[in-house]
Amino acid sequence: MTRATEKAPRSMADLAGKKLALIIGSGHSPMLMRLKRKYPKLGWAALETSARRIAGAVAGGKYDAVVINGMDFDPMRNVYPELAVAFNLPEKQQIVWALPKAVRRRYATDWRVLSKCASDGSIKRIYERYFGHLRQLDSSDILAFCSVVRRVCPNCGVIFRSANTDRDRLAATGRNWLSGIAVECVCHFADRGARLMMLTGETADRMG
Repeated sequence: MTRATEKAPRSMADLAGKKLALIIGSGHSPMLMRLKRKYPKLGWAALETSARRIAGAVAGGKYDAVVINGMDFDPMRNVYPELAVAFNLPEKQQIVWALPKAVRRRYATDWRVLSKCASDGSIKRIYERYFGHLRQLDSSDILAFCSVVRRVCPNCGVIFRSANTDRDRLAATGRNWLSGIAVECVCHFADRGARLMMLTGETADRMG
């Protein structure tokens, strides 16, 4: 992941000598260590941080690029539209489940359940529920929305953070904030019954 406004690296060779970072525990360190044998000038900082913070560090120019899982980057698209995927690493990272010995005998049963969920569309529906919205807007839509937000409510981030322990106040803040931008922004989720602060009915009910 790098800034879209700059010339994007196209290979690991382009990252040699650049300020590169990754999240501790993401599993990328062994992969980079192997790549370093081929590219001795390759170096990186291993940070104990979140995907959002490391994305902000790249957007702010602290790092030239970061190595991040696609699943962690996708939600950042709508937060930092100025960031983009430069290229995929040459090695694929396997995702595994680690089961305690006490429940390993359930493996066959669990696998049958997962296989059924894959065949009947359940996994696809779960993915759509949590990740389906992430690519509905392109970078120009997100930048336009952010521009309106900054103009109408430049301190909205501070306001929302200060209100997050008071549900009534948070709801009032959202109502007042949205009323200022509703005339300029179209809700793409209207057909899903989106309510105050862009919550769908299902999410609003689940949050109480």
